[in-house]
Amino acid sequence: MTERQNKDRISLAQQGCRICGGRLETLLTYNQQPSRAQHFPDEKTISYDLGIPLEIFQCVGCGVVLIPEDPVDYYEEAIRSPDWDNDPFRKEQYNKFVEEFNLEGKNIVHIEGKPKPDNYDAFFMFNYLEHFPDPKATLSQIRDNLPDGGVGIVEVPNFDEIIRDRIFGEFIIDHLYYFTEKSLRFVCEASGFDVIRIEEIWNGASLSATIKKRTPLTAQPFKDNQKELIQDMDNFINQFESATIWGAGHQTLMFMTMMKSLDKVPYVIDDFEPKQNKYTHVSHKLILSRDQLKKQPVEGIIVVAGWQCKNVLKHIEELNLNPKPAISLIEKGTLEYIK
Repeated sequence: MTERQNKDRISLAQQGCRICGGRLETLLTYNQQPSRAQHFPDEKTISYDLGIPLEIFQCVGCGVVLIPEDPVDYYEEAIRSPDWDNDPFRKEQYNKFVEEFNLEGKNIVHIEGKPKPDNYDAFFMFNYLEHFPDPKATLSQIRDNLPDGGVGIVEVPNFDEIIRDRIFGEFIIDHLYYFTEKSLRFVCEASGFDVIRIEEIWNGASLSATIKKRTPLTAQPFKDNQKELIQDMDNFINQFESATIWGAGHQTLMFMTMMKSLDKVPYVIDDFEPKQNKYTHVSHKLILSRDQLKKQPVEGIIVVAGWQCKNVLKHIEELNLNPKPAISLIEKGTLEYIK
């Protein structure tokens, strides 16, 4: 290995984990190891077949074990197409997969190279992910090719078994990543998939992860609730000459930035003394103790106190306010009137 190549190796390790960006710590180091596990030298090339140092790292973040090297030049040839018709295990696996996810007549692909922009309904990737220099980017590209809810099976060598049986001969330059169940789950989830299950197959030699493209959240329910709740709060307050909000927590602060009835809110109530005689952010309403309700009565009170709402209602009752104000409280995103 040249000095330049050695510097490149060190640089790759210093860049950190390609899955999570975590720091890498050396786990094992071997000298004079094969520079490849395939393409054996012949009489003409044997003089060029020199051993290389093999340094294995573990990421302190996601826990994956890896060799931070560039992939061997033939890594895309490492894939082998499954024999769906003649291999009983693969045939049964395929049929169960199609039945479980209702994939009859759907476009199911076997990933046989670096994923490119394409469209398909489901996929298989068998003992290939460990060869890619960036497995997260690889899975993310596959995710982008799938429809919402698209599914797949990813199989990799089982590093849990390698650890259990101390099979040090499994460390080869061709395999850049060594996945346990935990680290395989991590990379799948970090790539935008939900993990349905991970199983040990082939007598424990491989891990098989069945995964599903994660459906992203939509903001519309938040927007709908925001519109309805703020309108309900404004409608409640606008019934009166004056009203207040009990609870100067973070929810109240946000609600008040959206409300249009604050001209009828002379102050905000909060029992936490460090907040008292200060002002709410943005809306700049004075925060006072519950005693202010006797000094400056209001006709309505909105209670925004989370799990403390019932306690606040007791406090209001104990004040014996006369006349009694109308009360509503906010629980689970809705405004509830208290009779």
